[in-house]
This record gives sequence, structure tokens and C-alpha cells, in this order.
Amino acid sequence: MLKTLRVRNFQSIKELDLGLGKLTVITGPSNSGKSAVLRAIKAVVTNVPSPSVVTAGQKSFVIALTVDDYVVLLERGEAKSTYHLQNAAWPTPQVFTKAGRGVPKDITTALGLPADGGPHFTFQFDKPYLLDVPATEVTRALSALTNADMVLAAAREANRRRTTKGTELKVRQRDKADAQERLQQFDGLEEESLLLDLAESLLDGGDQKRAEASALRTVVERLEIAATARTELLSSLAASTTPDLGQITALVGTSSALSTQIQEIEALVEKRTTARRLLAVAEAEEVRAQEERRALLEQLGHCPTCGSPTT
Repeated sequence: MLKTLRVRNFQSIKELDLGLGKLTVITGPSNSGKSAVLRAIKAVVTNVPSPSVVTAGQKSFVIALTVDDYVVLLERGEAKSTYHLQNAAWPTPQVFTKAGRGVPKDITTALGLPADGGPHFTFQFDKPYLLDVPATEVTRALSALTNADMVLAAAREANRRRTTKGTELKVRQRDKADAQERLQQFDGLEEESLLLDLAESLLDGGDQKRAEASALRTVVERLEIAATARTELLSSLAASTTPDLGQITALVGTSSALSTQIQEIEALVEKRTTARRLLAVAEAEEVRAQEERRALLEQLGHCPTCGSPTT
């Protein structure tokens, strides 16, 4: 809070020491220096750039404001402005000789001014506050007064996040569409896998049938050899003459052996017949398995092993 104002050689004010409170009213006739008091406070807050405000006949002015525990002093001559900042706890004041046209940050802090702008000064012939400024400036000022600027900042941040999330959503939607398109390439994969398992099972069954057919062929070959031996034996018996006793005895033994062999041959013939029947069944099964395998390959459209198309 402002406590005191001290002015030396500023416009029409040659010397002034004024106590200030929460509300200070200055009265007096026209041209008595009332507006000069307000302009002196503004000069400290804004660093008035012109030396023309120095009282006529003087070389510089000095204005000092006491704000809480600080004393802010501005000295302005023909060449430059110099700020002094004093605190009761400091042994010596801080001096700012290169202020230029601006106000040092430490001075702004000591005066309790906001970072985005100082107080508004309105003089006798000025237009009413905010009526001669752009709409954006009106919005900014009113927002700062009502804390609506925080709401506006939050709205801008929310809009930024919404835009960012909208962009991310579009990217994710494209990724989803691409994934669904790739997934369609695998439609029917489960059915093809089942058909492939069935084809492999039929191929394994065909291998087993071929092994059984090979074993039956071996039995048939043995039967044919036995049949040939029987035929040759019967032919030799038919061509022989009346035998003597020794021959008869030999023939009896041979006949017994032949009976045994004939029984074995008859058993082999029966096995050959059975083997041929089984061989025919196995060959029919193999043909059916080959047809089913070919039908499955045509249904798949390609070979499950090498991937080449089937026509």
C-alpha cells in the first residue's frame, strides 16, 4: 500500500510531501497541481521518458514513493533516469542507472505491480477507461479484474488438448482400419487348417495301405512259387512207369511228403485268395484316398506344403 509521496521539481510542483492512505482525495482550484500529483505517481510507475516534465529553471526532478517497507525513488534529468530502491533492512540502497525507457523488475516487484501491466491512470480530459481501446484489450483487462483470464487460459489449454487428442484419434482409427484389412487376409484360416489336418491324415492312411499291399504281394509271389512246384511234381508222377518195391516204398514216402506239401500249398492258395481280396480292397482305399486328397487340394486352391496353386 502507498504510504507517502515526496516530489521535487516536477511540473508545477516545486516541493511536496504527502501522506497517502487507502483512499486519498486531493481537492483545490483549477491549475493548482492536482493532476500533477497523479502524473508524478505515474512517472515512478512507468518511468516517464521526457525531461520536459522538470519544473522550469531546474535540471532534474525527484519523486519518491513509500510502498510498504520499500522506498522507490526516481530521479530524472536531461540525459537519463535513475532508480533507487531502499529497504530499512538494507545497509545501502540499490541503484539502477540503466533503466532506459523501462522499469527494472526489482522496482516493479517492490511497487507490487503485476507482471503483465501496471495500474491504469485516467486524467481530467482522458476518455473513459477501456472505451477507446480494441476489444481484445477490453477482454484482457476485464479478464484480469475478474480472474476470468484463468478460465480463458484453461479453455485454450482444453482446446489444445482436444485438438491433440483428435489428431491421435484419427491416427489410431487409421491403424485400426489397416489392422482389420490385414486381418481379413486370414479369414478361413481355421477351416483351411482343419482341411490340411484331414489331408495329412488321409495321406498317412494311404501310406499304411500301400505297406499292407506290398506285404500281400510278397505272400502272393510265395503262393505262385508253391503252385509251380506242385504242378511240376504232378507231371513227374504222371510220366513215371510201374515202379518196383523200392520205388513203391520211395513213392509212399514221397506221397506222404507230397500230401503234406499239398496241404501246405492248399493253405497257401487260400491265403493267396485272401491276400488278393485284401489287395483289391487296399487298392480301392488308396484310389479313394487319392481322390479325396485331390478334392481337398482343389478346395484349398493351393498346396499346403509348397504353396503353389492347384488347378
